[in-house]
Amino acid sequence: MSRYLLCLFCFWLTTGVRAQSGIETEFGKNRVQHHDDFDDWYMYETQNFVTYWYGKARNVGQLALSMAEYDFKSIESILEHKLNDKIELICYTDLSDLKQSNIGIDEVFISQNNRTTVLGNKVFVYFDGDHNHLRKQIREGIGEVYLNAMIYGSGLSGLVQKSIQLKIPDWFKEGLIAYLGEEWSVKTDNEFRDLLQTVSSKKKFETLARDHPRLMGYAFWNYLTREYGKSNVSNILYLARINRNIKSSFLYILGIPFEQIASSTLDYFRKNYQDDKNAFKSFHPQQALAIKNKKRLPVHSVRVSPDGNLLAYAVNNRGRYKVYVQSFRSGKPRKVLSGGVKNNVQETDYTIPVFAWHPNNRELALVTEKHDTWMLYRLDVESGDLSKDKISPEYQRIYQVDWMDDKTLLLNASTDALSDLYLYLPLTRESKRLTQDFYDDLNASYGTLFGQKGILFKSNRALDTLFTMPVDTLMPIQPFNLYFYPYEVSGDQQSKKLIRLTQNQFYDLDLPSISGPDQISFLQDDQGVKQRKTIKLNAQGQVLQTLSTHGDHDYLSYHAADQVGAGVIKNGKYYQLYKDVVNKTDTIDASLTTYRYHQVKEKKIYSSHLIYNSPGEISSPAPASPKKEISLFQSEFPDPAGIITDQQKANETQIADIQNKLDSTEFHPLKTEIPDKFQFTRMIASRLKFKLDDMVTTMDNGLLFGGLNSYAGQKRGFEYPPAGFLIKAQIKDIFEDYVMEGGVRIPTNFNGTEYFLTFDNNKQRIDKRLAIYRQTRYVTEDLSTILSQRIRNKTMIAIYQWKYPFDTYQSARLATTLRFDRSTVLATDPASLDQIASSTQRLGLRGEYVYDNTTPIDINRFTGTRGKIYGEVIKKMQIQVVDDWKLDLAKGFMTVLGFDARHYLGLDRKSILAFRLSGATSFGSERILFFLGGVDNWLTPQYDEDTPIPNDNNYAYNALGTNLRGFKQNIRNGASYVLFNTELRVPIVQYLVNRELRSVFLRNLQVVAFADAGTAWFGKNPFDQNSPLNTTSVSNPKVTIDLVYARDPLVLGYGTGVRMSLMGYQLKVDYAWGIETREILKPRFYISLGSDF
Repeated sequence: MSRYLLCLFCFWLTTGVRAQSGIETEFGKNRVQHHDDFDDWYMYETQNFVTYWYGKARNVGQLALSMAEYDFKSIESILEHKLNDKIELICYTDLSDLKQSNIGIDEVFISQNNRTTVLGNKVFVYFDGDHNHLRKQIREGIGEVYLNAMIYGSGLSGLVQKSIQLKIPDWFKEGLIAYLGEEWSVKTDNEFRDLLQTVSSKKKFETLARDHPRLMGYAFWNYLTREYGKSNVSNILYLARINRNIKSSFLYILGIPFEQIASSTLDYFRKNYQDDKNAFKSFHPQQALAIKNKKRLPVHSVRVSPDGNLLAYAVNNRGRYKVYVQSFRSGKPRKVLSGGVKNNVQETDYTIPVFAWHPNNRELALVTEKHDTWMLYRLDVESGDLSKDKISPEYQRIYQVDWMDDKTLLLNASTDALSDLYLYLPLTRESKRLTQDFYDDLNASYGTLFGQKGILFKSNRALDTLFTMPVDTLMPIQPFNLYFYPYEVSGDQQSKKLIRLTQNQFYDLDLPSISGPDQISFLQDDQGVKQRKTIKLNAQGQVLQTLSTHGDHDYLSYHAADQVGAGVIKNGKYYQLYKDVVNKTDTIDASLTTYRYHQVKEKKIYSSHLIYNSPGEISSPAPASPKKEISLFQSEFPDPAGIITDQQKANETQIADIQNKLDSTEFHPLKTEIPDKFQFTRMIASRLKFKLDDMVTTMDNGLLFGGLNSYAGQKRGFEYPPAGFLIKAQIKDIFEDYVMEGGVRIPTNFNGTEYFLTFDNNKQRIDKRLAIYRQTRYVTEDLSTILSQRIRNKTMIAIYQWKYPFDTYQSARLATTLRFDRSTVLATDPASLDQIASSTQRLGLRGEYVYDNTTPIDINRFTGTRGKIYGEVIKKMQIQVVDDWKLDLAKGFMTVLGFDARHYLGLDRKSILAFRLSGATSFGSERILFFLGGVDNWLTPQYDEDTPIPNDNNYAYNALGTNLRGFKQNIRNGASYVLFNTELRVPIVQYLVNRELRSVFLRNLQVVAFADAGTAWFGKNPFDQNSPLNTTSVSNPKVTIDLVYARDPLVLGYGTGVRMSLMGYQLKVDYAWGIETREILKPRFYISLGSDF
């Protein structure tokens, strides 16, 4: 019992910081729904997973659940842990749809490239054209769910442990997730080689891990499992959880200090890479092409014109791209187009835009996505003429494009969450599907081989005959091969027979192109580095010559035409573009990297060369130890009518042929165990279900629902609510389209209990919110030295808000507010019994424009800009429905205009400089009285009695303008105000300790220096000589004297402070000096709760 109470106490302490922002979200980013595809969801439950998909994503969902069950036990065997709950897979057709999802909008809005997004036991996956990438996402997601459950547990106890347990280093968690998602690969090996070759050899593991956590962690776990075995992974995790110490777990399990293992990891890879150094050729500087890329942004979508004279490519800044065209002769890049929107918080799609040169060599076709609509731009690179048109809406994703003739485009695209080939006529928007199966067809281009026009592409298909094959058969995760599909655009009858050009079983083949007459070039990683291969063929399709580069960096993007190629490599932090003569080979002996050599030695792959095929010929690989590595997913029930085609019987024969072919293959990447078969009868519509998502208990004194106090004739300053116990709970549906939150705050003095309830409907493009708030507070008013009366004040607020998001960062908001304030004198004598309760009702309409592109670094530190401008009209009225009906709309009217702009400048990766400029004004027959001075959530607020408040203004509310440190509240007041703040925030301990800090207190301990300036005024401007600030009255029974004296309207404050996380709360301590009328005042000390602006 005592342990349970202790857990609840820790849960209360450590969740305090989560409620500091109050109920209203002042800023915030957006999820934008561009379509209504998410209206209907389906679910399918298997032994270990519940998989969800919407209509267009059925093929993704069906294959995802098969892959998930397929890989589940292999991950479970590594981690040796059992989950209590099933993992939920949320499947999307592509990255654009994933970005539109409402799930995790508050918790995990930031998503990273090459990183599966996980929230609780929900794993978000999408299809990018390659099912191997989908499989990697699923494995990473499963691994992260397992890892979180092992370290933190689940349920209430999991939340408590996550709050009070050790800080898991990013490299530890991210590296292990990456390792579980995919074993060490050629791509990762080259990335790590590039990293170690560009940093000082004196840098230690933890120093590198802070800057490159995922890659360093990946290398660490790869080395550890290689040297000490996979079985130790689970033991290390369990001991880390029990011991609450990451490093000691390595010592106890392996008998070796963590520092020694980390050092050995670097020594192992550095030695390997040193051995590789002389085996490959560095890219020659004379081959480098000049590019405009000072910010070291990714370069992609390289495309050479058919005559080999021009080059097009894109430079992408987190979604904001620029398209350049340059001549190989002059070498000068010229920007021809820009587009897209920069997005710092969500994964960037570096596959768009895609290009295609017209056969006339002067027109560039560019295909990109805008608001979930695919657009075709046609640019004349000589004249600059640009036309644009929408592509037929049936296309979900376009992976590649090429011209087939003057009027016809070849699209490598998806219409049903499968990557296939299409013929497309831009003039009429007509389409013709050329392939229709579940295999991945990618990197398609059109040209001439063997005297035939046709399509060159890569595919992981098993046979060389085209036929319609719906999902619910094999998992398409085999290695890719190159195919040529003879196809005449004007031909009446087209063959269904493909020419298979390669027999690849191990390597990564990528980006094929027809680089000359009967010549193809592509990328291949057979030696351990992804390099260009060129195959020269004769008229019969026989291989005459194979040419290859032997560079020391992977090509990231490549294309060739008319014997000229161009490719992108990444050298350290720089992206470099190189020209390539494709009919030449490097004068260096072919060699294997150490990693590739170990793969051959351990027989993970075989050291045979890639086998090339002549047209119509299928070569068989050399026999080796047979492994039956195939999985067949065939439903025991027939598909619903309309889904199975008339070719089903023929397909069954083809499927049998595929299985027989794969059974005889010497190597296959699949395992022998077959998961559950997909059954359509188990696929059901997902119904609306709500569950408790979060519960928070904390103590705070933050302002709820706008922070406006009813003025009601009071003459003293702004009244903060007393500190109280805030309890709130949040309920969500599975897709978080609907969110309900309710709570109550009970003050420590038990005076002023607050209740609230909010309901958010984010299902459609326009987000809607309904909120209700109620507060009751008792005050005692002195009537004389011996008499007083007790008053009960009730406030009820109802808000209905619409939010229209323009994009991730920008939105317009419109809210209508109905507020009731009622004051009742409690009866204590006959006189008070006769007093009539006073009540006011006000109806408000508020409009806002909000911008927010900030990115969090850590607690209280951001980079970026956020701001809003707003306007509100408030109409006072009187509605009476009890006794006599009464409606009076002529009571008062008020207009409020305001702004709040903030900018956060990162000085390095730790410290920031923050700026804020805010202000507001109110005018009309009623006004708001703004008090300046003090800080937000001040625990011991003080009021300045020396600043007068005019008696001739009709105030409806009062509000507080902060921060203005060095003063009490009410150093200035008025119906208008302006404030400027600047703060330097430095996490001092992070500079003093050169290691990962486990302590939340030490990691977030910040020293701040600040300066504040502000003024408030009545009338047109703060310098009006008739301002009440400069007048006062002195009186006695016989005479009253009005005095006028000069006081500067602008006041300044400066000082220093400390920010700390203490038992889950953000505590602010400030020491500030104020400057008023050119006089420095005595310093003041502030203690407050919450984060800074």
